Amino acid sequence: MYARRIQITNYGPIEQLDIEFPFDEQGRPKPVVLVGANGSGKSIFLSHIVNGLVAAKGVAYHLSPEVPLGHVYKTRSAIYITSGREYYFARVDYSNGLSTTELHAMRLRGDYREGSPDFTEPDAITLWNSIDLREQGVTDAFGHHPPLAPSPHSETIQGAFAANCILYFPADRFEDPGWLAAADLPVNPKHNQGGERVAGTTTRRVIASSMLRDLQDWLLDVVLSIALTNTTQSDQGRQALKAVEEIITEVVGWRGVRFSLGERGHRTIGITSSDGQMVHNVFQLSSGETSLLTLFLSILRDYDLCEQTQLSIPEVRGIVVIDEIDLHLHAKHQHDVLPRLMRRFPQVQFIVTTHSPLFVLGMNNAFGDDGFALYEMPQGQPILAEEFREFGNAYQAFAETRRHAAEVRMAIEQANSPVVYLEGPTDVRYVRRAAELLGRLDVLDGAKVLSAGGESRLKGIWTALDSTLAQRIGQKVVLVADCDSRLPNAVKGHVFWRRIAKIETSPVEKGIENLFAKETLERAREQDPKFFTEVAHIEKELPEQRVFFDRWAVQKERKVDLCNWLCDNGTAEDFKDFAGVLDTLEEILQSVS
Repeated sequence: MYARRIQITNYGPIEQLDIEFPFDEQGRPKPVVLVGANGSGKSIFLSHIVNGLVAAKGVAYHLSPEVPLGHVYKTRSAIYITSGREYYFARVDYSNGLSTTELHAMRLRGDYREGSPDFTEPDAITLWNSIDLREQGVTDAFGHHPPLAPSPHSETIQGAFAANCILYFPADRFEDPGWLAAADLPVNPKHNQGGERVAGTTTRRVIASSMLRDLQDWLLDVVLSIALTNTTQSDQGRQALKAVEEIITEVVGWRGVRFSLGERGHRTIGITSSDGQMVHNVFQLSSGETSLLTLFLSILRDYDLCEQTQLSIPEVRGIVVIDEIDLHLHAKHQHDVLPRLMRRFPQVQFIVTTHSPLFVLGMNNAFGDDGFALYEMPQGQPILAEEFREFGNAYQAFAETRRHAAEVRMAIEQANSPVVYLEGPTDVRYVRRAAELLGRLDVLDGAKVLSAGGESRLKGIWTALDSTLAQRIGQKVVLVADCDSRLPNAVKGHVFWRRIAKIETSPVEKGIENLFAKETLERAREQDPKFFTEVAHIEKELPEQRVFFDRWAVQKERKVDLCNWLCDNGTAEDFKDFAGVLDTLEEILQSVS
């Protein structure tokens, strides 16, 4: 069962999208990778496919559906209609002539005097004419229309589930961490007792979240099946175990992987290598390795639970949808391991989303330009790997970071006097103006006062000046963070990290502007109301939990203008609370090393 085509119109950020999923000359599906900024519709795209898969399971296994009969996995509502439009429409076509369609209008059908919104899709018109005048929309899932009616495609869908792995890994999938006290929880694997299959039921799940317990049970079943005397079952078990070993070898990179079983009563499944490497529980590797194992062992498990007798990885068929496939993965896993694992399953249709340039580059290396499809949302525009915008963003950020680090090192090495780094350029002007108004310019005499370019870069300087380098620096380096920084005061060698003390009575809670009294900031706001925006907060101590708007945030684009006005018009009284910053600098800069 494969997805063949998807059409989406007027759904959130997606105004018009029509994609035919690609296949190679042998009819094998090419991986589909969706990229784009947050809010560009990647998860929306997946939701329509997943909703169809969940609905299909309800048809194939009507006694164990993923959602109750008569309900849908994905919400249908007018709030998802693109702003300024009257309806949304979506259709997904699958193999064997199967399809799901969805339509929703802004108003009830009976409220349209002209008969209907201005549909551009023939299927939308057909759907619209089939619904009650008191309804706004309809979903047709494989002929389930209305929802409780039997599907005319039941046998076809049952056959598809019996022959295909069908899984969806959501972005909020959760796995138990290695530090979890597993002995205190009922998670030790137990041998699956099997039993006769009951028509209309299944233990399989389309939505794959928190799969570790199921995988532990399945893996133990695979290991123990080899000991069975029945030759057929034993051969199937060996084939399954070989497939598992291939996946584990690819993930951890060990040679000659073999399984070991924990003691009776505390049955864990460990792995050893021919090189002597060992882990007592295969699911207590690193979070990235465990994430990859969970993904690809779940594929093997789901296919093994189909009515198939072979479990050779190249023969595994089906559709696997993964939201944020690079979640929790190290750069090497994104670029190297993950694409290689996907390439091992040539008959599985992977439809995934990502923000990772490394993963896209790895896919290009593993599959080639024409071996996978890359679409940029929300238009669903096909692009080449090098056209992926995140490449440019990542490279620019990397280049700026490298350049900034070089500038910092040069400034410190060339300075014959102490260096003071403040978070931003306005911080530098505020502190200099405060020293001038408070008669304390001597504190800054002989010191080089610079802007770090933001809190993240200030932290970068602190990290770069490790203990060894900090000890070798001849002059003092003082890094001054604003009051909202989470790092506490610290010292390593001649490098000092100091956080400005917070003034609780100031309406501005973040940034160096917190050092100004409310009266001073009110004068600035009278001068230009656009200097600030009001920030709502709730006083939880009050029984009625009232909402107040007496806290402000400095408008980012007006930060420099506010600084200029305060420095030009402020008095010593306005800058009095900067005395604490000057005291800190004086204490450090004038102390004997």
